[in-house]
Amino acid sequence: MKQPFIIGILLVAAHCVSAQVTKRSPALTNRVEAKKAFSLQPSALVFARTRSSTYQWGELLSEANDIITVDFMDGWGKCVINKTGKVLSSTGTFNVKDSMYVVEIMENRHELTSPAYQLSQGVISRLAYSVNNKPYTYAGYSQFDQATSCLNVYPVAYKRTKYCRIRLTQNKWSINYSQLPEFVVGSDVTAVYYYTDKRRIFQQSY
Repeated sequence: MKQPFIIGILLVAAHCVSAQVTKRSPALTNRVEAKKAFSLQPSALVFARTRSSTYQWGELLSEANDIITVDFMDGWGKCVINKTGKVLSSTGTFNVKDSMYVVEIMENRHELTSPAYQLSQGVISRLAYSVNNKPYTYAGYSQFDQATSCLNVYPVAYKRTKYCRIRLTQNKWSINYSQLPEFVVGSDVTAVYYYTDKRRIFQQSY
């Protein structure tokens, strides 16, 4: 007579365990954060100057039907710009009453493997680098130090208040010094790209 009672208890226990597992699964799913995937090459860069003489660099996100979307790096946010220089929308601090005076697109980028030579050949003052295959960071940079094989890079987001030093050893880049918590000394720098000063004029007012 005890067997049906014991079987009933086991069935209830199994149901409870199943319910607990079912309840935990969504919580685990919610912990997964959507991240921007690493791409083999960095985006084209955009230089934009307004009629009020302010300027910023941005990452070109898309271009279609004479309209570009740019993710600016220093406060303007994501802006949608048409061929006349009018800013149709902005997620940042850009004043949409203003308009762009010059919009230039730098699409010609190459992997930085011989910095002493390549950075002396007509380049712009921005480069892109990836650490441990993470999305590219866009930065200003100093002159390459041939004695130490190092290059100081200044991520645009920090407005030149912080920097890290990357070093080239046996054709591989790594973090040699860092003031930024997201870049740890010794980390692999997966790729470094520089941009030539060849540019495409998207919009220019005279």
